[in-house]
Amino acid sequence: GPLSRPPSALRPRPRTGRLSTLRSRRRKPPLLPLRDRAPLVSAGGVVHGLVKLGPPAAFSYLLLSFYVRLYGSLPQQLPSVRPSPVLAVWFALEIIFYLYQWARLQYMQRKCPLELSLSSAPLLTRSERGELWSRILAAEAAADGDPEKFITGWFFDAPLAEIGRADVRNFMCWSMFEGRAVEHLS
Repeated sequence: GPLSRPPSALRPRPRTGRLSTLRSRRRKPPLLPLRDRAPLVSAGGVVHGLVKLGPPAAFSYLLLSFYVRLYGSLPQQLPSVRPSPVLAVWFALEIIFYLYQWARLQYMQRKCPLELSLSSAPLLTRSERGELWSRILAAEAAADGDPEKFITGWFFDAPLAEIGRADVRNFMCWSMFEGRAVEHLS
């Protein structure tokens, strides 16, 4: 039977010959079909490329302009160009903005994502929280006045014995304190 063959016989044989070479050289079709005479470069792509080239161009320009200020001229291999003060200011602002965004990104990557998302959500006042508690109690009363049914409903109908104190504490923090966890409240 097929199981009695040696393992080497089960492996596919490598293709050899002219036909397999032609198949491997064949261009694969694009993932998305291109329309006839569709532009390969769009205006948005060009703008995006120029924006991505901004900081490296700014660093290069400012390094060359500092070199010219220190040594008087560029090396023999590079064309002689006078640095423009307008370009220098523009590229200096570009570098300052780039460094600011880089520092901001580093700061945000070190912070807890929950803290970052909640930093813009202010806590409710005591009266607003009281109104929210009244609405929760009204929803509990709508559940036939059965607190067990109300609580288990929030936990995907899990049995009450499986719902722990920490789960109820997290539910209260989520519902009453804008999604903050217990450790963010204490």
